Amino acid sequence: MRFICACIFFVSAVAGAEVVEDELPVPQPTPLLNLGLRLDSAYNVGGAVSQGFSLPSMRLTAWGQANENLAYRLSVGQAKEFSSALLPLLMPVQAYVELSTQSGPEWTGPSKLILRLGLFSPTFNPWWTPDLADITLPDFGEAHKALFLSRELGAEIVWEPWGSRLAFYGGAFNGTGLMGANTNNSRAFTFGMRTRLPIGWAQWELGVSGSLREQADPGNVNFRSDGVWNLYSSLEFEASPLRFTGELFGGSLNDSTRSAKPFGGAGSITIPLFSGVRFFLRAEWLRNTGTGNGMLRHGQFGPVFDLHKTLQAYVFYQYLENSSAPENLGWVRVRLIL
Repeated sequence: MRFICACIFFVSAVAGAEVVEDELPVPQPTPLLNLGLRLDSAYNVGGAVSQGFSLPSMRLTAWGQANENLAYRLSVGQAKEFSSALLPLLMPVQAYVELSTQSGPEWTGPSKLILRLGLFSPTFNPWWTPDLADITLPDFGEAHKALFLSRELGAEIVWEPWGSRLAFYGGAFNGTGLMGANTNNSRAFTFGMRTRLPIGWAQWELGVSGSLREQADPGNVNFRSDGVWNLYSSLEFEASPLRFTGELFGGSLNDSTRSAKPFGGAGSITIPLFSGVRFFLRAEWLRNTGTGNGMLRHGQFGPVFDLHKTLQAYVFYQYLENSSAPENLGWVRVRLIL
């Protein structure tokens, strides 16, 4: 009888050990290499400068993780920023490594410290980057293009103390842009913070960011001293494409030929019409831009067709008044993201 009880106990212990072993988390392999393609094909009607077919943007990207703490990204695209592909030369437009560290779980996620080194666009707000594949807007904001730093060589650090709920970031860059050479004692510094909070069935985001850029000494023909700040907020509903965004811009622009204090704002709304179709409207205004007549007005609206999770089509009307004469045009764009 003792022998039978001992056998039953042994079998139970082994079975229990197997159950515990099955419940242990299985390490997931990190993706070492991913490939992506983003291609924009457009047709403009009525533009005084550009009309007909164009290729607004093309990006071929490779990214991955060597391990859970080291990631990389390499992207090639047009040599000229915001080009209509008149210059078909391809060159690296993003090339950086990202080091991250995580500690134990806290509020809603692990604390995280991220260090990014290489060529990339400094962090300003969720709707600005020279790469349209990284944002959910149909096109670039004209005020963003006029005020913000573009791709730069430098380093940026991001601290997320409670997961994606709160982030602080800052960076140091050459301050000469993608095509410039750092020969005039140029430097740029960026900083900011953002928070994301759930409100019922919606997600609310609020952030503030800024940049300081210096080049050469006062009195030098290449002198430049710029400071820009940006306050932004958005409200996005989880179960619907309904979304509202708003921004305020300000700062000071100084060089050997001009001194301006730009101020303005922008807003957008995305409204779901029916399955696979949204309506998008964006308007922005900026005064004292430091170029041309010193005024920028930009508006665009039209339907967005979500043809597939990788394919979108935009049919838009656009009004743009910047340093040149006001321009009204319509455009159709098809965006493929793989």
